[in-house]
Amino acid sequence: MRFAILGLDHWYTAFGACEVLAASTENTLAAICTENDDHAAWAAEKYPDVLLIRNPRQLFVDTDIECVLICAPTALADDYALDVMESGKHVLGVKPTSNSLDGLRTIISTSEENDVFYGSFEGIQRFHPKTLALKNILTSGTIGRVLSVHQVGNGGLPAPWDGRASGEPSWWIDPEMIHTGAWMDHAIYAIDLLRFSLDAEVDAVAGHIGNRLHKDLPLEDYGMALLRLKTQAVLSASSWKTRGHRIQEAVLTGCVSSALTAGYAQMVMTGSFARVARKQFTSPRKVCSSAWMTLLRHLLKSFQCRSHPKMHLPILVPAISFTQ
Repeated sequence: MRFAILGLDHWYTAFGACEVLAASTENTLAAICTENDDHAAWAAEKYPDVLLIRNPRQLFVDTDIECVLICAPTALADDYALDVMESGKHVLGVKPTSNSLDGLRTIISTSEENDVFYGSFEGIQRFHPKTLALKNILTSGTIGRVLSVHQVGNGGLPAPWDGRASGEPSWWIDPEMIHTGAWMDHAIYAIDLLRFSLDAEVDAVAGHIGNRLHKDLPLEDYGMALLRLKTQAVLSASSWKTRGHRIQEAVLTGCVSSALTAGYAQMVMTGSFARVARKQFTSPRKVCSSAWMTLLRHLLKSFQCRSHPKMHLPILVPAISFTQ
């Protein structure tokens, strides 16, 4: 399959996508499209044999491209996704799928009308061995019926580009280009993980967002929410933008035992299952450093054999109450 990268602004994702596709024997990194001069210079030096496109419109009419990975700023992603799908190409997009429910519904209908795939990057964790192991634990009844889940996500402010300082002015913290901060950046993974692992949707949400550490930040640096799933399990999720190291942890409490997940590469269960689980599910350290690239490989493999659902979409919650 021939892929193109549209935008390098979401460079945390774009760099890994370029690396995986360039090294693939089954897929081709056919083009990189960016309107940013500095990003274009990086692409030309790093991937001199890959077609460099400066105008997105040229990418839309290129009939050789089969799938586009959109790594552009969030505010542009909706329109780009629609243009790509209307040109008959599949889309993998950065989070969130859309900035509004109306935008999300339009993306769904456009995907269906053009018979193309739309996938959102928060869903790629579903293909990770740790996630599949967790789902197996939950569906097998090892910890019993899940009563509650507590998730914590913590990370520093984004950097504008590789080698630049965290928190420097950039689209990442510009409310005109992205409409939410720490809450969306971290909690979106926890919510999708639980929807997938428990095979249940969210039916009620309440929460609070604000600025605790970065008082002058125009976006929230903290968010806390309670989400009730239709299984009656309750998820409490908190997300922070601090100056510390990145943390992603979740504790799942069942009526028999409990489970702890930490980062991409580890899974440890409590109680009498601790030793067995640690031996069985802890991945090598090197997996953690290239975790998302591993996920993309799983996604590409699944995409080619069409074994996935046609679309991965975020939740549509009927009752949402957030305070600030």
